[in-house]
Amino acid sequence: MPTRMDYLPFIDDDSNNERYRDEVENMIEKELRPESGLHPEAAKLKIQLRENPLDNISLKEYRDQVPRIDITRYAVNDNTNPETLCVIDSYLRHQELTLQLLPQTLVNQWAINNDYLNASEESLQQIITNQENQIQTLNQYRANMQTQTKPIFSDLEQRWKDSLINRLDSLD
Repeated sequence: MPTRMDYLPFIDDDSNNERYRDEVENMIEKELRPESGLHPEAAKLKIQLRENPLDNISLKEYRDQVPRIDITRYAVNDNTNPETLCVIDSYLRHQELTLQLLPQTLVNQWAINNDYLNASEESLQQIITNQENQIQTLNQYRANMQTQTKPIFSDLEQRWKDSLINRLDSLD
């Protein structure tokens, strides 16, 4: 399995990494600064929507064809109508029943929510543990791979240096 590694953290020298890391962080911060508005190229592409009279006509036709909910039934302005009084009475009974049952349902809701949160916490903790184990296994594999190939890299680096010196000497 051919692999390419530009940086070998377990065998390479880390003396220059901090400077490069700071420079990369500065570049990322500079790129992610909030823009004051649209990018000029995006502003060119932005299409202004115009009001279309056909839209208003089709909306009117739709509203004429599809009946909407009659909200006058729920308005309680007319207290003399017996139907309105019955609606008001049913709303009040519903509110009263809801208030009576609230202590029982609230306890059940809290219990159900707590069970759900506990189960979610356990599953997330298990996922985190599995991922930490996988990361640890991967790092061990990388360390073993790099320490096993260190002599090969050292030999290749030495041969490259020798070849470079020979070529420079041949130019003189």
